Formats: sequence, structure tokens, C-alpha cells
Amino acid sequence: MNRIVRLAPALLLAAAACAAPAPTGQGGTPASKVGGSVTFVATTDPDTLDLHQTSNPVSSTIFGWIYEPLIYQDLDNTYKGLLAESWAVSSDNRAITFKLRKGVTFTDGSPFNAEAVKFTFERLVRVGAKSPIFETFKNIASAEAKDETTFVLNMKEPSAPIFHDLQTAYAGILSPSAVKAANDNIGRAAVGTGPYKLKEFQTGQQITQVGSPYPHNPLASRRRPGRIAEAKGASLRERWRSCRGGCEAVAGDGVPREVARVA
Repeated sequence: MNRIVRLAPALLLAAAACAAPAPTGQGGTPASKVGGSVTFVATTDPDTLDLHQTSNPVSSTIFGWIYEPLIYQDLDNTYKGLLAESWAVSSDNRAITFKLRKGVTFTDGSPFNAEAVKFTFERLVRVGAKSPIFETFKNIASAEAKDETTFVLNMKEPSAPIFHDLQTAYAGILSPSAVKAANDNIGRAAVGTGPYKLKEFQTGQQITQVGSPYPHNPLASRRRPGRIAEAKGASLRERWRSCRGGCEAVAGDGVPREVARVA
């Protein structure tokens, strides 16, 4: 499955599936079809794909296709693990210990581990003044990689918004090797563990992404190519409810982790 974001001076954000009609499943419901492409028309050019250097909403939507955060907020408003399997909060509410998923791989082939999480959050504190979650992360006292799958976030003071901010697209985990290979200039060289891999960024024209080559990663394993839910003016929740048999994309502000909940 390829994903193309076309950047045009349009006032509508639309989606279209370029695949043959899906075969019919049980009960006459169209079955999901693997393959094809999805095209979004955006009203503006993402300023960067470096999630620590922007608060641009178009960039944020694309982050959700490339990167994955440690946790996500489900439809019942509870927090659940994505790159993290579980976590524990200290008795003084100043430390969170995360147990990370094993066997996850960045789309550049490098391994996801606690050192990558540590690297990401330390970089956010260092250069992320433009990020909407920067103020929350200024409260971080230290980040520790205890072992490959144990990461500890130590805070100066208890933080009410920490879990909310950890589940946003801006808290996605970076590939340290990709950042170093790009000399810290990842605005056009974004690499994460998400369900899509950046193939091409043509400024002012289009962004092309292809499916992750690592289907065991959290969101890639739940990617179900299917129909496009296009409900202009409807809320995102209503668009989710319009999905039948799984939605590959939601027109407008949908991102893969949200699609994964209805697929």
C-alpha cells in the first residue's frame, strides 16, 4: 500500500482509493483488499517532518503515519500501550517506568529499544522549543535506559498532562541512527516505527510513503487496507462509525493509530 499526500491550493481535504473494487465477503459486505494507494489533498505544505521542530497540523497528521508514540488514548479515554507494553508510576508520581515491546524495528532497519526512547526525549528537551509538548517535557529531570526494554522517565515535579502529551503524534519515537545519518536534519528524512515509510518529499508537490517492511510493528500489524471513509463535515468519531470491514484511511484528520481502533 502506497500513500501519497498531494500538496495543492485546495480548500477541501479529500481522500480517494485507487484500487480495484474489493471482493464480496460474508453477508455481501465488501472484503478488505490489499494494495492500491491513497491520495490526500492538503491545503498547505508541511513545514518539516521533524516532530521536534513544528506545531504544524499538516505535519502532525503525517507524523502519525511515520512515527509511533509509547502509548495511545483509546475511545474510552483510557491510555493503552503502543510501543510500550506496560508502565508503572512511582508512589511520589515523579517517575514512570515503561516496559517496551520486543522485536520492533525502525523502517531504516535499526532496532527500537530503550536507548532510542531516551535519545528521542533528550533531543526533544534540547531542541524542541517549537513542539506543542515542549513545556511538559521541560519538567523532565532525566531519562534512563535501564536495559533494552526498560525505560524510566524521571520528572522534577508530578505532571498532570504527561500521559496526554505522551500519546500525541509529537511524542513519536525517532530512529537515532537516522537522525545521526542526517546530521540531525530530519525535516525531509523522517524515520520511525510507524506503518508507513517515507519514500519521497517533493516540496510544494507531494509526499509519497510506502508500507512498512516490518509488519510485526504495532500499527503495521493492524494495517487493514479497505474502503475510505469520507464524510465531509462529520466528526472523526462519526467517520470511524461509518467504517465497515476496516478503514485504511479517514479523510481529514485521521491517523493510523486511530484507524487501528476501528479496523
